[in-house]
Amino acid sequence: MSSKSTPKEPEVELADGKRRWVYPQRIKGKFDTIRRWTFLVLQAWMFVTPWIYWKGLPLIQVDLAERRMFVFGGIYTAQDTVFLFLAILASAFTLFLITALWGRVWCGYACPQTVFLDGWIHRIEGWIEGSRGKRMALDKKPWTGEKIRKKVLKHAIFFVLALFVSMTTVAWFADTKTLFTGGGSLAQYITVAFFTVLWYADFAWFREQFCNYLCPYARFQGAMSGPNSYTVTYDVMRGEPRKKGRRKPGMENVGACIDCNKCVAVCPQGIDIRDGFQLECIACTRCVDACVSVMDKLKQPTLVRYSTVNLDQGAKEHKWVRFRTVLYSALLLGIGITFSVLAANRHDIQGTVSRTPGTLFTVDDDGWIRNTYLVRVVNNHPGDPTEFELTVEGLPGAEVIAPPVKLPAAEAMTVPLVVRVAPGTKLERTAPMQVKITAPHDAITLNATFKSNTATGGAGG
Repeated sequence: MSSKSTPKEPEVELADGKRRWVYPQRIKGKFDTIRRWTFLVLQAWMFVTPWIYWKGLPLIQVDLAERRMFVFGGIYTAQDTVFLFLAILASAFTLFLITALWGRVWCGYACPQTVFLDGWIHRIEGWIEGSRGKRMALDKKPWTGEKIRKKVLKHAIFFVLALFVSMTTVAWFADTKTLFTGGGSLAQYITVAFFTVLWYADFAWFREQFCNYLCPYARFQGAMSGPNSYTVTYDVMRGEPRKKGRRKPGMENVGACIDCNKCVAVCPQGIDIRDGFQLECIACTRCVDACVSVMDKLKQPTLVRYSTVNLDQGAKEHKWVRFRTVLYSALLLGIGITFSVLAANRHDIQGTVSRTPGTLFTVDDDGWIRNTYLVRVVNNHPGDPTEFELTVEGLPGAEVIAPPVKLPAAEAMTVPLVVRVAPGTKLERTAPMQVKITAPHDAITLNATFKSNTATGGAGG
C-alpha cells in the first residue's frame, strides 16, 4: 500500500450528467451511538443557548447593530476586537490539531451539515418513505397519490426545519424573544428568508454535494494530516481479494471481505471506502459500524476501522507527539496565555473624552478659566445598574462639575464635564490632564488637555 493515497476528486455522477441520489441505510453501532449523543449536545447548544439570559443579558449573542458581543456575562465591544481575533485563531488551530490527530472527525461528528442531514433529514425520509430499498423503489415509481402525499409531507417538514434553523441562526445575532414573537426588524426577517431558502435547498436537493464540491475544508485538510493521522481506512491486506459468501476450507487465498457492500449502502456520501482515501469521505464511521456488524457474525475483526498509513504499513506503535502536533499545541498555548493576560487586564468600563465642539476655553466673570468636555461612559459590567464618578487629575486645585452617572449593563451615556481653574494658577497654554471614571468594581483614566490664555493673567499667566 502506498504511503499516502491521493484524494480522488468527485466524479461525474452519471454519464448523462444527471444527479445520482444517495440512499444511506440506517446502521446501529458504537460510533453511531457516539455520533447521536454528540448531535444531541450540539443541537442543544445551538437551539437552547439563544434563549438563556444571565444577569439580564444574553448568555451568548453577537449584537451587530450595536457592534458588541455578549459572552458568558462579559460585554465585548469594538475596542475588544483582539479577543475575537484570538478566539478565531484558537478555533482554527484547534481544528488543525484535531485534523492532525484524528483526520476529518469534525466532518463526521460536529459539522452542521452532517448534524442536520444525518440527525434529521435521513431519519425523516426513513420515517415517511421507509427503508433504503423502499425509498429507491418509490423514486422509480410513477407519480401516484401515495407518492405525492409522501413527497409533499417530507418537503413540508424540510421547509419547517429550514425555517426553524434559520430563525435560530439569526437569533444568535438578535434578541431571541423579539425575533420569535414577530417584533424583529425587516432586515432580520429578510435574512431569515434568505437562509431558509438555502437550508431548504440543501435539505431537499444539494445534500452531500456540499461536501464534495463546496466545502473548502475537504480540500485543505490533506495538508494538515499526515501518515500518522487517524482516518477511516479499509484493511486491504486482510480484505483482498474479496469474494462473496462465507469462507470454506480450501479458500485460504481469499480475503476476509465477503463483498456484502453494506459499507457502501450505509455511506451518506455514496462512496466505497474500499477504494482507498477519497475526498468525499467525511469520516462519519458508519461504514465501520456496518463492517463490525458483519464481521462480528463471522467472528473476525472489522476490516474498516480507524487507522493510520504508518500503522497499515507495519508500524508497531502510533506517534502522537510529532512536529505538527507540537507546533499546533504550542500555538494554542501561546494564544491561550495571551488571551488570559489581556482578559485579566481588561476593564468593564469604556469611555471617551472630547472637547465640546467649537470651544477651547472661557473666562468666567470671576476670572476662572473654564473648559467644557463631553464624556461618553459605557458600562460593560453585567448585573445591577452601576454608579460612576468623574474626577480630574493633573490640575491642582481644579474645580470639577459633572452630573451623576448611573447606567444599567450594556448601556452608554454622554455627559458634560466642566473643569475650572482659578486665576493665577501656573499652567502651560495647553496643559495635560486626566479624566478618571470610577465605579465600585473598576476605574479607567482618559487623557485630555486643558486650554488657557496666559495673556489674561489668569491660568498660566
